[in-house]
Amino acid sequence: MLVATKFRAFISDVTILVPSSWSSGTYSAATLQTLGNARVIVGPDDPDNDVDPYTYQTRGCGEEAEFIHLTEGFVTNLEDSKNDYGDIGKVVLHEWAHLRWGVFDEHAQPERDYPYFYLNSNTEYRPVTCSANVKGEMKNYETGEDCVTSDGVLESDCRFYPDTDDSSISASIMALQFIDSVCYHELYVHIFYM
Repeated sequence: MLVATKFRAFISDVTILVPSSWSSGTYSAATLQTLGNARVIVGPDDPDNDVDPYTYQTRGCGEEAEFIHLTEGFVTNLEDSKNDYGDIGKVVLHEWAHLRWGVFDEHAQPERDYPYFYLNSNTEYRPVTCSANVKGEMKNYETGEDCVTSDGVLESDCRFYPDTDDSSISASIMALQFIDSVCYHELYVHIFYM
């Protein structure tokens, strides 16, 4: 976070609230800390989101979200999480940007009616992402075959698979944080130039 914001923001104090059922270890009693006012929660996997970390965000752009939810599956299986989501630090930073600065994802979210693709001015389908230079393939996620159109409409099972080995990709951490070449400093643009 420190690097991503060009040394303007960092976390200076962390309090970990453990369940009262934990008997091993030495813990100080909670004072004002409650689960209800926690900003980051590690809890059970969400039945709707599987083990995906998420930020509960009900306010508008630029307004702080309610909390980050890191699932037990995400936290306890970090090697699997890294394989599924990319660099863990980038994942947490991505969620922190939702929480602290109220920025939104820059990728498809069909459950929110944000489609996977849009039709550009050349009537070409492009993936929904803020980065136009991202190369990759459009494939049917069920069959692995190239996507097809029928009467100009792209098939619903079509997804974009970016070329994760392309080191020239420059994208926002809010779009493609799982790609190694996506730099932390890209968040700076969203926070300080919104």
